[in-house]
Amino acid sequence: RAFLEAQQRAMEESPQPLAAQCARWLQSAISLSLRGLHQLSSLPSDMIGELQAQARALLARAYGDLGHIYASTGRFTKAMTHAKQGIELFNATKDAFQAAKLQLWLCRLQLRLAVPCCAGGEPLEEGMALLRGLSAATPAEDTGCAQVVAALQRALKALEAGAAEAPTEEDEDGDGVPRPPPSPSEAKEADSVLREGRGLLGRVLLRQALVRLARLKEPLCTVSRLCEADTALPAALALLRAPSPSNEEPAPTPKAGAGGPCPGVPEAAREAVDLLLQATCCFRDAGIVGPGGLAHACLAAVYLCGARQDVRSQRVALTHCQHSLEQLGDEDRAPGCGSVAAPLAAALQLVVRLFEAKALRRAGASSGGRGAPAWMGDARAADALCDLALDCCCSRRARRESEEGGELGRRAEELLPLQAAGTPEAPTPEAPT
Repeated sequence: RAFLEAQQRAMEESPQPLAAQCARWLQSAISLSLRGLHQLSSLPSDMIGELQAQARALLARAYGDLGHIYASTGRFTKAMTHAKQGIELFNATKDAFQAAKLQLWLCRLQLRLAVPCCAGGEPLEEGMALLRGLSAATPAEDTGCAQVVAALQRALKALEAGAAEAPTEEDEDGDGVPRPPPSPSEAKEADSVLREGRGLLGRVLLRQALVRLARLKEPLCTVSRLCEADTALPAALALLRAPSPSNEEPAPTPKAGAGGPCPGVPEAAREAVDLLLQATCCFRDAGIVGPGGLAHACLAAVYLCGARQDVRSQRVALTHCQHSLEQLGDEDRAPGCGSVAAPLAAALQLVVRLFEAKALRRAGASSGGRGAPAWMGDARAADALCDLALDCCCSRRARRESEEGGELGRRAEELLPLQAAGTPEAPTPEAPT
């Protein structure tokens, strides 16, 4: 700020807002960086390696800062146009990392404009901001999310291809100048951007799936309420109490070749199931466990209330329950890796174990192997429910002991100053003469 004010006084210019001054200086930096890169291309390659890397880094930083200034001042159309031009520029120079980084920022901006619940300042890669307001989704929001998904998939594909084909000294980016291989810090930053992109793509796919489930009839619409801590357990109880579809009407016979990757799922929910499976793959590749556990829990719920209640569908539900519990357990051990609130993670663990008991009971004797008695499914379900009850009792006892320990600690802290004030000081021994 002081530098800009000094430059303004030296040029005797009229006072302007700080954002306008920053935007003007960043535009000058972008123009000078492009001019410097063009002039460097005419020099021998053994002389320009470090200078070219510095010019590229300055150009990328100035482009990103200018876009953030446009967005922070409410000029969203200008910010998106600026980002699209930057993506074209970096793609022309075959700089896949900077293009993907700018594309990721553009997708965040498009989501904040398309999804009203994301208009706040919470980062979209953290927490559950993208899973709010599912029932109020509009067709315009669906279109915006679909565009974001397509753009993210293209950017991630280009970034993965660039990571697989590491550039060497002989590779050229189209301007006749060889590019040096990436440094360890650049490779680490590229991995971080790739992980962020996969995580954001997984969250958008998860929102799309839950929005489609929220528009269906009961009980499938109840699955969309599993993403909030306050409604997860009531929604699970409603799903467990729902009548079996096999008791109402037979499942429709699928067309030839239409079985797909989700047999036993109602036709209306197949698109949502496909989106949930894609989201789980994105979370797995990004190493994000919390939202991945939520996606697996939703898949288990869909299979539990599917069109067919055969053994195969129940086994698929059990598989998703196991994956969900594993990932939610990892979330407890490493809370920073999943970005799911602790109350929601605890509620989902309870919900998934209830789903597991229901699937075991429906699977019947087939889950116990050949020759198992007919009551084996009920016994396995009872065993799972007993384990769940014991875990709940143990966790409640541990919480009570923790609260009692905290109360004792507070009382001890209150008594220590009083005890120190009431204890007479020991006499100081006299020095020998």
